[in-house]
Amino acid sequence: MPLYSPPQVTIEDEGTGQGDAHTLNFVGAGVSASVAASEATITIAGGAGGAISEVSIPFTDGDTLRRVTVTDAGVSASSKIVGSIRRPDTADDSVDPGYLYIPNVVRVASGAFDVLVACLGWGFDDPVGRPPNETIKYQYTVA
Repeated sequence: MPLYSPPQVTIEDEGTGQGDAHTLNFVGAGVSASVAASEATITIAGGAGGAISEVSIPFTDGDTLRRVTVTDAGVSASSKIVGSIRRPDTADDSVDPGYLYIPNVVRVASGAFDVLVACLGWGFDDPVGRPPNETIKYQYTVA
């Protein structure tokens, strides 16, 4: 029986326990690991570059629906576009009209894609009666 047994770390895959281990070995393209101040940081690069790009979409002229063509040299006709909307920061809920923006990629071609963004209200203000007056950001990655 050994005098000392090093502590084990519980390994989880998206919250599901996979077991315990004394050593972690990260392998594969785009994987890096570092340890500083007793904290491990594991970085796994995304596919096809993995960078997050951003495009500004103004909702400033009374419209509640926009179709925007995004030009990106990294896009091919078979690319998958994954994205989300970033609204401008607000100081607190009292100045937030509660608009909800829903993006939908509707066309993908070599070098570009189209995204359709709809502005909806979720209880505070009606975007038709009080249209948005803000510029949102569509943040996306290409896979």
